[in-house]
Amino acid sequence: MKIVYCRGLEHTNRRARLSEAVEWLRNGSHDLKDIKTRAELQAHLHAIRFDLSETNLGGTNLRHANLKNVKLFGANLGGANLAYANMAQANFEVANLGGANLAYAKLAHANMKGANMSGAYLGYSDMSGSNLVDAYLWGAFLRGCKLSGANLDGAYLRGADLKGAILTRATLAGSDLRGANVERLQIDARAAKDLVVALGILKTERMITMGLGQIKIILKSKGVIIK
Repeated sequence: MKIVYCRGLEHTNRRARLSEAVEWLRNGSHDLKDIKTRAELQAHLHAIRFDLSETNLGGTNLRHANLKNVKLFGANLGGANLAYANMAQANFEVANLGGANLAYAKLAHANMKGANMSGAYLGYSDMSGSNLVDAYLWGAFLRGCKLSGANLDGAYLRGADLKGAILTRATLAGSDLRGANVERLQIDARAAKDLVVALGILKTERMITMGLGQIKIILKSKGVIIK
């Protein structure tokens, strides 16, 4: 009975701490460039073991926040301001980031599998090595974004703006980039075939008879830079 009581108390305390942390985060008056405020944020995150899974942080101002390694599985961050935030190695699996501002955000090696980022502003963010499998990025702004080594297999990027984005060593198998802006997009030769299919230029069966030279010509006509 004592163990059950302690576990129940711990669960109650965690919920209280989580509620307090979320309330603090939703207070838009915080200046997260201030050292004391940043320390306060880290204290809240430490108290909840860096786990904000399935919380509602829609519209929250987290500009410049340090959310490195934080668990945000299934969380709602729709319309949130996460510009310049450090979210490297954070877990955003199946989270909602629709319409969020992630300009210049650090998202290296973050898990964004199945996340909704439709209409999100990700310009010049660093998503190197991130997991974007089955992510929904319809109409997202990804200009100048670093996606080197990212896994974009099955990602939905219709109408996305990828001008000047870097996708060297990235994978694109089964992704959909129809209608996307790929001017000055940088990829390497091994992803060229997948990109042609993803853009809807040619179907997979047509690729069998085509050489890499022909594929490069097609992509260069779209403004793609092949490394």
